[in-house]
Amino acid sequence: MRFIKKITCALLCALPLLTVTIKAAEDTKSSAKLSLSSPDKNVTVNLKLENGNLTYNVTRDHKTIVDWSTLAINLQDQSFNKNLRLKNVDPVTDWRDDYHMISGKRAHNIAHAKEQVFHFINNQGAALDVIVRALDKGFAFRYRIPRADLVPYTVTEELTGFAIPKGKAWIEPYDELQRWGPSHEVGYEVGVNTGATSPKKTGWAFPALFEVGSTWLLLSESAMDERYVSSHLKAQPTNRTYQLEFPWENENYGFGATTPSGTGTVLTPWRVGILGELKDIVESNLINDLARPAIKGDFSWVKPGRVSWSWWGDMASPSHAPTLRHYIDFAAEMGWEYALIDCGWHEMREGNIEGIIDYAKQKNVGIFLWYNSSGPYTRVLDCGPIDRLHTHERRIKEFTQLKAWGVKGIKVDFFQSDKQHIMAYYEGLAKDAADFGLILNTHSSTIPRGWVRTYPNYLSTEAVKGAEQYPVADFTNKASKWNATLPFTRNVIGPMDYTPTTFSDRGTGLSTVPATALKDTSNALRLTTNAHELALAVGFESGVQHLADRPLSYKSQPASVIQYLKDLPVTWDDIYFINGYPGKAFVAARRKGNEYWIAGINGPNAEKLALDFSFLPAGEYQLELLADGKTARSFAISNRAINRTTKISVPVLDHGGFAARVIPK
Repeated sequence: MRFIKKITCALLCALPLLTVTIKAAEDTKSSAKLSLSSPDKNVTVNLKLENGNLTYNVTRDHKTIVDWSTLAINLQDQSFNKNLRLKNVDPVTDWRDDYHMISGKRAHNIAHAKEQVFHFINNQGAALDVIVRALDKGFAFRYRIPRADLVPYTVTEELTGFAIPKGKAWIEPYDELQRWGPSHEVGYEVGVNTGATSPKKTGWAFPALFEVGSTWLLLSESAMDERYVSSHLKAQPTNRTYQLEFPWENENYGFGATTPSGTGTVLTPWRVGILGELKDIVESNLINDLARPAIKGDFSWVKPGRVSWSWWGDMASPSHAPTLRHYIDFAAEMGWEYALIDCGWHEMREGNIEGIIDYAKQKNVGIFLWYNSSGPYTRVLDCGPIDRLHTHERRIKEFTQLKAWGVKGIKVDFFQSDKQHIMAYYEGLAKDAADFGLILNTHSSTIPRGWVRTYPNYLSTEAVKGAEQYPVADFTNKASKWNATLPFTRNVIGPMDYTPTTFSDRGTGLSTVPATALKDTSNALRLTTNAHELALAVGFESGVQHLADRPLSYKSQPASVIQYLKDLPVTWDDIYFINGYPGKAFVAARRKGNEYWIAGINGPNAEKLALDFSFLPAGEYQLELLADGKTARSFAISNRAINRTTKISVPVLDHGGFAARVIPK
């Protein structure tokens, strides 16, 4: 009879996924081997229960991408890291999702996976569910611990591991406690050996990119909510096994717990792996596929757009009305949707904020206002307004005023932790901002973990070492290498407010060390070429694209460059990876309607970047190419007819690049 049950299940599921016979629900096993394969059968997640210990591995085309790694989680009152027994396994289900995004790398998204839930119990009879999804180009799993609604829990540790075979890694150290962070702004280690120790004792951050033979793997997490903490990876992998780690105690200067707690069922975020060729990594929207669906409501008022930003070129500008009006005038002249007024607007020394907002309305330019996230933990007390957003009651009061003024959005800065109370803060901000018709952008913040899908008004987040750092010699020297890494890593998982396209040699920046005081002041001068900088506006995706330079700097560029920035979209219908390699080069096209915008981002060494137009539909097109000129501050601008069979080799300088636009004839 047991044999008949097994055969019947296999026929119903149409997938021979279990490699052991599972007994009736009341029976349990301390050892078992199980597997779940993707719809195309190329990706397989294997689970192994051996003497009560649970591990998993992941294969692609029968080659190991994640070697046997621990699956375990412990609560204060229950342990699930040993003495587990398999209770039963749910039938395989066909998980699908079809959704649209207001902004992001792709407007219309279709997701498909095979899903299975594996039910275990510990030696006290407490239940642990491991939910697994296998996709053609990825995998995901999460823990669920069923508990009665009012029963409290505290997760003491999650022992999840990722054993990565020998290869290379592109991975960012997790930030240490500092005045501005942790803020995911350290900068990537490029092409280090798998299993290398982090240069910071605080560990490694998500996302983490690995080259394993001919397969690429990007690890991160999704479906974060206020019930959990954001995780990172321990500093010292053991035998190339990266183990999950919760936030550090000293984050937020010791304020808040480092471990998740609540009541009822425990549900962790998805642990996510994107798999395949580099094209599959760059084009993936798996983090949003796995995120919670958008909250209910009419979000037709959310308008992504380009933003002029005075602070980068003049830190004192937010308190100076004439300068702000100059940037608003420039946004209107360029046809950009918004202007951001940064730190200090609440104590303007000349003019007032109400007058600036009214002036912007006359110019048809929306206003974003900057806020300090504040709270009892903040040490950034010289940059305000402060203490206006960190509780629901204060947000309602402030947002009521902003709605009356007609403000379009807010930029909230300095979160300085990945602890649970900060996850709740992000959720509260996004929800309350949505209720008042406000777009949200966060800085000095955590990485995207699915919120941009769940909250359609949450259009961008920083979590990147960006253009603010150009006055700092270390950043300037590494910028092109990092810029050629970010589209394969940080920007894969969600929008990235890098504040790109700065043609000036220096900005103001966040450095507390003046550029003139650097040991080698020449290193503080920007090394990236102007064409490289122009390419970043397309290469880096963000629902609000802060174009950071001064109006005079933009107006000094060739007419074709100015027009490119006037017409630049920030929402996209699709993305097409063309070629590149992390840290060396990145070439990709983004589609908006029937036009294609192309970014070519080169690293430190001069190359010829290949342009293959096979992604185009049949037909004839006109290509406008804005590439490196003879010098780093000049352009070589050309136009030519192309079609999908055309191939071009574009010469670029050290730290160079190109931007292009393809229009149907």
